Amino acid sequence: KNFLVALFPMLVPEANLDLTIVLLLITLTGYLFLAVRCEPWRTQELNWLDWLSTGGLCIILLIGSMTVGGDEPSTGASIILTVIFSLLMLVMAFFFCGYAYRR
Repeated sequence: KNFLVALFPMLVPEANLDLTIVLLLITLTGYLFLAVRCEPWRTQELNWLDWLSTGGLCIILLIGSMTVGGDEPSTGASIILTVIFSLLMLVMAFFFCGYAYRR
């Protein structure tokens, strides 16, 4: 995750900032999905902290993406960002429902 987050802004030209944001969101959302599914940390509290920090990064990236370049976001990027954000919220909802069911 960290390697890809650092790599994408260097590889994608500045003219394609929308693509960089979409790639970063796909990376962070994919990591969040795998972290929720696999629970990589030994204690549940560390897993929660990892999930919340990654979800927070996604939300910060989504909010910041609306002002990239100082212009109105393109329609395609707005649709993709909305779908990714919706999927992120759906994953988090399933996680919370599953966690509450296990207890």
